[in-house]
Amino acid sequence: MSSTPAKSPSSPNPTARMFIAFFLLLLNFCGFFWCAWKERVFPWYCLRAKRIFKELNEQPFVVELDLRDNGHQIQNVLLDLVGRRTVPQIFVNGKHIGGSDDLQAAVESGELQKLLSTS
Repeated sequence: MSSTPAKSPSSPNPTARMFIAFFLLLLNFCGFFWCAWKERVFPWYCLRAKRIFKELNEQPFVVELDLRDNGHQIQNVLLDLVGRRTVPQIFVNGKHIGGSDDLQAAVESGELQKLLSTS
């Protein structure tokens, strides 16, 4: 019997952590968000976030988690980083905005436009 504890299959692996760390560095230069389509029955929130950025003539970097082999692991790392694993999770210039509703609120308050103008 091994004394090494078994690793949970949903535990974030170092590759998923490095992936997120790399993109968190990019946050200082652009906006991006995490999205998953196939595992969600209603992808309204991701579509809404994409529409908002399109209306602002912005092209965020979108990570489609359901198209990545380590998508679930990345969601677990997001949970560690921001306390949420739902999608989308939107970041602009190093600041975590939140989900789709938070993005809409940031647009309405002018916060998003301020963050985008500093890039």
